[in-house]
Amino acid sequence: MLVERRALAQERRIVPETEARFFTGGAKEVGLPLTAIKDVERAFTVAKLPIKLYEQTRAKGWKLAGLPKAYDRICFDRKTSDADAGLNGFTPGHPPCARRPARL
Repeated sequence: MLVERRALAQERRIVPETEARFFTGGAKEVGLPLTAIKDVERAFTVAKLPIKLYEQTRAKGWKLAGLPKAYDRICFDRKTSDADAGLNGFTPGHPPCARRPARL
């Protein structure tokens, strides 16, 4: 039963390519400036977030943490972000922090 559940969970996962494609498409819609990072697949630098996004986080019903002003380096591939300490991993439901804590 456990093997069956793991296989089902694997099928339902969103692949990094799809996440990156969705993010870049959405970035164009809201005017989010993205710069691809050389030699790293599905990794970007987000210079400055538009004021529209900040306005949404200030809404009365907003329950999540606030947004930083910019994201230095984000990546949609978990293996790549784990291998490079300078990249923040980005997955659905878990947006990257402004700064990742140093690893011990």
